Amino acid sequence: MKNMPPPAPDLSPPAMGFFPSGADNFHARRARCTELTAELSFKNTVSKMLLQNPAGHTASAAGYFRAIAGRAGVIYGAKLKALQATRQRIDAEEQRSHLHRAITLANENRPEEALLYCKQLMRTAPGDESTHALLHRMLATHPDYHAQINAVLESFKFRPRWTFGKGRLQRPLDIVTNPANNRIYVTDYHHKAVFSFDAEGTFRGQVAREALDPLGLSLSPAGEILVCDFAGGQLLTVDVQDQTKSRIATTSIPGIKEEFRHPLFAHETREALHLLVANQAGEKKQLVKVWPADETRPEAKPVPLGGVTEPNFFIPAAGGLLVCDKSSGRVMQPAENDRHPAPFFSWRKNSQTKRLAAASDHLWATIDRMLFKLTLTGELIFQVDLVKIQGRENTWPVGLAAISGRDGTRLYITDTGNACIDVYDI
Repeated sequence: MKNMPPPAPDLSPPAMGFFPSGADNFHARRARCTELTAELSFKNTVSKMLLQNPAGHTASAAGYFRAIAGRAGVIYGAKLKALQATRQRIDAEEQRSHLHRAITLANENRPEEALLYCKQLMRTAPGDESTHALLHRMLATHPDYHAQINAVLESFKFRPRWTFGKGRLQRPLDIVTNPANNRIYVTDYHHKAVFSFDAEGTFRGQVAREALDPLGLSLSPAGEILVCDFAGGQLLTVDVQDQTKSRIATTSIPGIKEEFRHPLFAHETREALHLLVANQAGEKKQLVKVWPADETRPEAKPVPLGGVTEPNFFIPAAGGLLVCDKSSGRVMQPAENDRHPAPFFSWRKNSQTKRLAAASDHLWATIDRMLFKLTLTGELIFQVDLVKIQGRENTWPVGLAAISGRDGTRLYITDTGNACIDVYDI
């Protein structure tokens, strides 16, 4: 009995046979795939640890564990591939089901319901030619729905053009474009730096080197870049020659307390400067409006944030400000006399509302892994799943910015998960 090895850890693969029944129960079947994948991944990690370091055991026990872990690793690899194939098969079945349903509804003269299925297909299979053909047929047969159909077709045309920054960036967050010098500026949380690129993605250098921890970026009415230095407690201005023009400590502005000396984001209009500031830990935040009280001395006052539980980002908009409420999936437009305003735009509860960007006649928003195009009044034009569009599981979009030119508009989106910037022609 003394030579018996210790009990082996449970590295047996989970049972693969159970899947929710029902041909149309795609959500539950995908959830089961995710559950099994997580369990396999965890046990695979345990087996690798045992292979590398079965510490604290005798040589015979270590060899015993290694043998178990080695056999388990082979099984895991095969099981994970099987799960990936199952997930792909479920997705394909769902796409066929939705397409069949959309065609049936269109033939039954029920275009509104058909469009709902077409929108779902655009999210799960953005390049599907059959959906594209159906929408064009509906344009001819349902002229009263041209606007809605064209909005879905617009999302069909939304495709990535190229990617840049790989190898240079590690954790890109915010991004802003400057038409004055045709440059793109990106903050990188890992490098604690602001990098400059041209419109084609060629690296042009580092700017605002004085910043200790640059986060938020924005473009001023004068065509200069505002850089929020969180750790340094200052706001920097970078001119079109990429030179730091000025540095303002937040605590030098009357009305901003020492506790809230760390700036997250800033936006300047011709009337005032708005600052989102926080304490050092970042869990307490305050949005303030700064404007000259006289010719020489600015003054800051808090902005009411009725309905906003966790301000994460903001931009100026017609009628006030649009504020991202981080963990609620909402974009809010706070009103001074309304403590509980209706959301300007709302997505799924508990979704991460990250960034907004304004164009001349619409808005863009990144929420979770989705990109939304909205009207200036908050109505949804279309949405796209950037994971599906890019085909990269680690896709995690954050910042976004646009440059408009004679050939149309380019949209730049930072992908923190893949350490790059994706470019879309729209």
